[in-house]
Amino acid sequence: MGEHLEYLALSQGRPVACLGWCSAPRHLGCRDRYLGWTKEQRLKNLCRVVTNTLFSFYPGCAFPIWPLICWG
Repeated sequence: MGEHLEYLALSQGRPVACLGWCSAPRHLGCRDRYLGWTKEQRLKNLCRVVTNTLFSFYPGCAFPIWPLICWG
């Protein structure tokens, strides 16, 4: 359910990693309390929150700084 975003990272035409995100749960009390969100703030800001569902490297791939390059 919800939105999903998935990527297959390739290097020289070969898959090296899988990455995935999905929309955050609408109601998660511990998150909302931690962030100090009111109901109105949650409704306004929830579209900016995602859940990382997949981050894996294929065996034999050695890219120790690869995530830093992607996010950096």
